[in-house]
Amino acid sequence: MATTVSLLRVFARHRLQAALAFTLVLGSCLATGLLTPVEYQSEAKLLFQDPGPEVSGLAGVADNGTYAHASDPIENRLELIKTGSVLQSAIEAAKPVNPKTHSVFSVDQLRAGLATKQILGTDIVVLSFKSGDPHSARQVVQAVADAFIRDMVASSRRRATAIRQFIQQKLPTVERNLKQAERDLQNFQNASGSVEIAVETQTAVNNLSTLETRQRELRAMFDSEQSQLDGLRQRLGGRTSAQAITRLAVSEDPDIQAMRAQLATLDADIARQSGRLGPQHPIMQSLQRQREALESLIDGRIRRLGGSSGEQSVKVDSVSQELTTTLAQLEVKHSGTGRELNNVTAAIGGYRQKLQVLPGRQVRYAQLTRKVQVNTNAFNLLANRLEEAKIAEAQGLANVQLVEPPSEPGAPVWPNFFVLAAAGTAAGIAAGVGSVALKEAFSRKVLSGPEVQQLLQIPVLASLPLIEARPSEALEAWNREAYRMLCMNLRFLGQLGNQAEPLIVVSSALPNEGKTNVSIRLARSMAHSRQRVLLIDADLVRPSVASLLKLEAGPGLAEWLYEQVGSGNPPPIESLIQPSASENLDVLTAGQLQLEDSASFLSPPALEALLAQLANRYDQIVVDTPPLGGYAHGYLFGARARGILLVVRPEHSEHEPLVRVKQVIERNRIKLLGLVLNGVNGRQELAYNYYQRKAVPEGTDILQLPSARH
Repeated sequence: MATTVSLLRVFARHRLQAALAFTLVLGSCLATGLLTPVEYQSEAKLLFQDPGPEVSGLAGVADNGTYAHASDPIENRLELIKTGSVLQSAIEAAKPVNPKTHSVFSVDQLRAGLATKQILGTDIVVLSFKSGDPHSARQVVQAVADAFIRDMVASSRRRATAIRQFIQQKLPTVERNLKQAERDLQNFQNASGSVEIAVETQTAVNNLSTLETRQRELRAMFDSEQSQLDGLRQRLGGRTSAQAITRLAVSEDPDIQAMRAQLATLDADIARQSGRLGPQHPIMQSLQRQREALESLIDGRIRRLGGSSGEQSVKVDSVSQELTTTLAQLEVKHSGTGRELNNVTAAIGGYRQKLQVLPGRQVRYAQLTRKVQVNTNAFNLLANRLEEAKIAEAQGLANVQLVEPPSEPGAPVWPNFFVLAAAGTAAGIAAGVGSVALKEAFSRKVLSGPEVQQLLQIPVLASLPLIEARPSEALEAWNREAYRMLCMNLRFLGQLGNQAEPLIVVSSALPNEGKTNVSIRLARSMAHSRQRVLLIDADLVRPSVASLLKLEAGPGLAEWLYEQVGSGNPPPIESLIQPSASENLDVLTAGQLQLEDSASFLSPPALEALLAQLANRYDQIVVDTPPLGGYAHGYLFGARARGILLVVRPEHSEHEPLVRVKQVIERNRIKLLGLVLNGVNGRQELAYNYYQRKAVPEGTDILQLPSARH
């Protein structure tokens, strides 16, 4: 909201400049419409579409012209309408007359007045022409549209004829290439004994994968069976299955068992007789011979069964018999697994050798197949396009159609005063805003209270109106209330800061900002509130308080400072103070003595002595000093005062001096009480209308007024 109000104030200050720029631009636009000749415009609409049977896929093969067809961008079609051949054909067919020269239009004249545009999102093109004569405008548009359609029809027929001739020339060669490729593929298949190498390769890969899986399974089975065989043989004493079976057969043979029984009986007899008869006894010798004969029979029987003589007395138990049977079965199974593993390994080698040969055959087969496919596609394409070319050549259709013929315009399109007024208004507003913005950008002056407050970050204590030569009663009332408000703000600042120092310095950054008038009116306003007030004219460079208050010329501050610094025995200060026409207000003028380098006389001891004599005499002391931008007087007084009241005059004060003065004040640790805006345009302020009613008479103490109820 504050920004909007600031902008409105800126435009209010420069309203004359903005109004002048707006009027000039708007007037120029309207004058342009009045001074230019009247123009009529006729329009036609052309639709670009698919013409039907078209020779597709061979665009550009035999295109001898620069004409567009259905696949061209719309921008090409717009430009083709303005080609010289189309415009010349239109001139020859219709012979349109230029109303300005009363002669037939030339190609350049038609091209300059002709306009084309596409309707967004459609394939419709608007063709228009402007002329001073409505009949001539319609005639030109109709002639150009007809000429363009004729040219497109002729172009389509020429393109179809050229494509047909091209296809008829190329088709026999493509057919011969196709037949030769088919023969080459057939010869390769016959030589390799394969029809589908890809299928054969895939089958071989699948079989190889299956065999390798089976090989891994058989190898695992073979190793497992071998481990089982080794365990069984170890349990059977390291015998093979044949040895174990022989041992089993020997132990179970009935003849051997009978002879072993006889041998056991004979051994028992020999043992019985040996205790009674000696070894040389004939009976003992006979028994021994019988035993040897029986052992010989047993050994012969065992050898016939495949055993050895050491197995005569071996007896095979049931567990050994079962292990022998298992060993024999496992050896048979292990032998079969080994044979199957060898067969699978051999088959894997054969497939791997086959796969090494297949890639070369597959590459050759793919090359021949691709050659046949390419030639087949080329032959089919040319055969189809040949039929399409014949149809297109016979039809002679164009891909453009006149969907809305031109009509004779009834009203001119130029000058359009509504458009001119709208454009002039927009341009005038832009010119007015631009002129104000440029002036503000290059201006170094402070133009408003919010601007200076934002620049210095200091509160504005009062806004004083610009007093006219004959001010109205409302303006005078506002002025009095503004000074009362200033007094109240200063009083509150003193209370909040607990400062008993009565001295207030009033100054400005540059001359002619109204600091002296502010000092005088501030002192009067303080005196009206029943305070004893002293106004000191410390502007020893250009004093003006005495003349403004119409006081007698006499000695003043300059003379006192001169005697104080020079002899140390100045006259009593009360002898230099003069009463004013306002009650409770005294004035210490600058005096008549012109001091060179007057700031040097404002030494700390001199100021201390001066303020010591005045402190107990007055409730408030207002000091008017030279501008702070070029003189040190204000800083010297401000160092011993409650603070400095800085007067700023809008449209007069400048940015750089204000910033520089604030920096000096802050660097010297002097208190800056606030800002007083002097010379505000009262008739632009919202408070002006409020003070048009009856105001409080000057001299009324604002602290005694009842509180406001609005």
